[in-house]
Order: sequence, then structure tokens, then C-alpha cells
Amino acid sequence: MSDGSIVLADFDTCSVQDVVTQNNYLLGDIAEGDTPTSLYGVDYSNIYTIDLIAQEMRPLGALSFIGTSGAYLNSLVRESEGTLLAVSGDSTGSLYRIDVQNLTATLLGATGYASAGDLTFYEGELFLSATGGGLVRVDIENPSSSELIGSMNAGGFADIFGVVTVIQGDPCAGDVNYEMIATGGRDTRVVDVTTGATSALCSNLFSGRSIFGAAEVTVATLCQLNLELNAVSPVCSGETLTVESTVDPNEAIGTFTYEWYEVGSSQVLSTQPNFTATFDRTTVLECVVTDADRVAPYQTARAEITIEVTPSPVIDAIEDVVAIDTFTLPEITGEAIPDAMVFTSEALGEGTVYRPGEQITIADFSSFPIRLYMYAENELGCSVQESFELMIYSAEDVTDLGRFLIDAPAFFTPNGDGYHDLWSIGFQENVMLDEVSIYDRFGKLLKRLNPNNLNWDGRYNGVDMPSNAYWFNIKYRYEERQLEYRGHFTLKR
Repeated sequence: MSDGSIVLADFDTCSVQDVVTQNNYLLGDIAEGDTPTSLYGVDYSNIYTIDLIAQEMRPLGALSFIGTSGAYLNSLVRESEGTLLAVSGDSTGSLYRIDVQNLTATLLGATGYASAGDLTFYEGELFLSATGGGLVRVDIENPSSSELIGSMNAGGFADIFGVVTVIQGDPCAGDVNYEMIATGGRDTRVVDVTTGATSALCSNLFSGRSIFGAAEVTVATLCQLNLELNAVSPVCSGETLTVESTVDPNEAIGTFTYEWYEVGSSQVLSTQPNFTATFDRTTVLECVVTDADRVAPYQTARAEITIEVTPSPVIDAIEDVVAIDTFTLPEITGEAIPDAMVFTSEALGEGTVYRPGEQITIADFSSFPIRLYMYAENELGCSVQESFELMIYSAEDVTDLGRFLIDAPAFFTPNGDGYHDLWSIGFQENVMLDEVSIYDRFGKLLKRLNPNNLNWDGRYNGVDMPSNAYWFNIKYRYEERQLEYRGHFTLKR
């Protein structure tokens, strides 16, 4: 207003309410801010920000002009976030694009119409309140092609500094009726944007004061979707985590749909509001929420979040062990594990502690097998556990040792179907086979297998042997002891 204050005008009730009382700065025009509770202001070459909640103005600084030495700016409108448009009040009516962050004003060209004090967007087109009450359509891409629509002066309605566009209905759902309002002195009138002619609206609205400029609340402010993803702390590799999304406003005009991606990929990972996954590496997620019933281009909001993944310790596995009389515990190896790793008799590092190089004897436990555990945890609580089974036999009683060291199948079916056609044995690496013999149930030797070819095809002297039970005897060496393993298997045809 002419006294430096800022008021909220209600055209339905023809009333005003002071929202900022400020006499330190007298602005030429105001424009929508980048938040619903803020405005921008201009005074010649100075830009201001206005906080409607704190009810205060704050100067951002003087503009640096690009393409000209300077200009007298008295009109302002928000083009996009952080970007404003302004027209000068001199005869050239030069159009400038203002970068708020860098406080630069770049000359776009001369419209040829001096600004009387305001700019407004109406259905995507930019209009200027020019000196003498003229309504001008501004061509942003080619300012020199701007055109005078007509005069807004009528029946004593003069000193027109401001034009503003108001919205009726639900603009977010596309149910929109636009009206352009002109302010002249203390009165307001509805503008016909095709001719510039005006009709009565609210007379003497600003009793005792005159208006210098106006700002509208645009669809961009009213209908903007905002999406936030909850912050997460670093997680351990292999940990399952849920990332939650919050949409503002939280009620859709239609229905919210969600798509989750890993940034850089087009593959949709989930269509749920919240995303749950197991993370093995640091990952940047993007969530896209859409309300298709919202007016374009405000149907979609995006947000990203980085999931910082800390590698968990890795312990190299130890195979199950079979030993005679004693066993010496090996070194524990892996990645990102403590230097002094130990074995324990219980999980999670609990129970009796055994150190690498320590010898376990058959007398240390009342029964075997036993299970020993290896557990590591880093400073972030990322942990890993491995275990192995230890079986110790007495050297005086190794009758059952062979069934742990040697894998002898219980049956085979030599029928040529490609499944179990051979009787084949396997054994641990520290087992040395000396002799494998196969007998019929009467004790007749049918085959002595070569240690380099431990397979029997079920034939004797080229003749298929019948379905029956057969016996084997395996002589082998383990831990420098000469041992035997006897058993039986079935041939099925």
C-alpha cells in the first residue's frame, strides 16, 4: 500500500486485513514467493523478501543488471521457483528476468510500454499494467512483439497501478475460473482480458490508502505436491530397512500412486507408499508419487534418499572337522574383523573361549560332535557369525570314522537313464584312498576300483549283476593312520 503496509484483500466481502505493517520500505510491487507464506518485493533495483508469518520485510540486496547499466523496476511477478519477471517504469518498458539467488537481472528486451506498477499471469499469458491505464499482453520470448489490448480507464477509474489474477473453484482439480482484477487508487474492478474494459467490483476498498502493487496466489503454490522420505542412519550390509514416504497434502484429489527406483535405473522396484528392501551397498533411491486427478503439471512429486551401507565383517567359513584324539584350532581369517578373534562354545561370543592354536582333545568334552562359533562386530553394530562342527574320535575306536570321511552311496540304478547309473564314492581332501573292493553277498570279489576311477557300473566280466545288496571295503589313510571302512549298498534295476 501507499503507506508501506501489506494487506490481504477479500473480493467476495470487499474487505481488507493488514498482514504486514511496515513503514521502513515502500515497495513498487510485490509478487508471490517460493513458499505459501512468503512474498517478494521490488523497489527500483532492490529485491526484498516478505515473511507473512513473522510479518516482516527483509532486503535481499541490490540487483546486478546484465545487458544494461540498470533500470527502474516497479512491477514484479513470479515466473518459477527462484525466478521473477519485472518490467521497467521508463518509456522502453524493458522486460527483465531476475535470478533471486544470484541477484541478477537479465535484459530480455523492450516491450515499448512503460510499467505503471504490476504484472500478472492469466491462463499462461503475461499481462502488464502500463502507464495511462493500458492493459498490455507481454511476449516473454520476443518482448518487442508485446501488444496493447486496451484501456482499463473507465468512469473515474484511473491511477491503475495494479493488476492481479484471482482463482475461483478448485484449481488443483482443474475446476478453475480465473478473473483479472485491476486496482485503481482505492477501487478495484474486473478486467475483460480481451478488450481491457472493466466492470465494477469493490469500490473504495482501500479507504484512506492507495495500492501500489498486488500479488496473486497461483496454482503452483496452491497445488504443489511435496514428497519427503524419512531420513535413515547408516545401515549394515545385508540389513533389511523400510523407507517411509510422506506426501503433503496427505489427501489425494484422486488416488496417490507410487513408484520406487534406484537412481539411474528405469526398473520399478515397488509401487507401495513405503519401500522395504535388503541393502548390500550404498544406494540412492528415488520415489515418484502421482495424483492423476490433479491439474497438470502439478500431478507429480519426486524425492531422493541415500541409503548409506556400512560393510559388515566377513569371516571365512571353516568346514566341519573330523579328527582323531586331538584337533588344533586354526587361525580365523576374513575381512574387517578384529585382530584377536576367538572361538566360543556358544553363539554371539558367549560361553567358553578358545583361541586359535589351542588344542582340543577328546577328553575336553563329554560327548561329540560339538559346535564352535566365531563372532565379529564393528563399531556400528554390524555383525557376522560363522560356526563349524567338530567331531573327535579316539584312536582306539575309529570304526565309525569312515562314514564321516567317505561318501559311499546307499544305492545306484544302472539302467542308462542318466541318473545314478554308477556307484561312485567321494571323500574329504585329507583322506588318501589305497584300495576300494566290491563283493557280492557271498563274499565274492566283483571289482577292485582304481583310486583314479572310483566308479562301478554294476557289471562283472561284462555281465549285468542282478538287483541285490552288495558290500564294499575301503582301505584308506587319515592323519597318518591306516584305516578301513566297510559297508553295503543296493543295486536296483
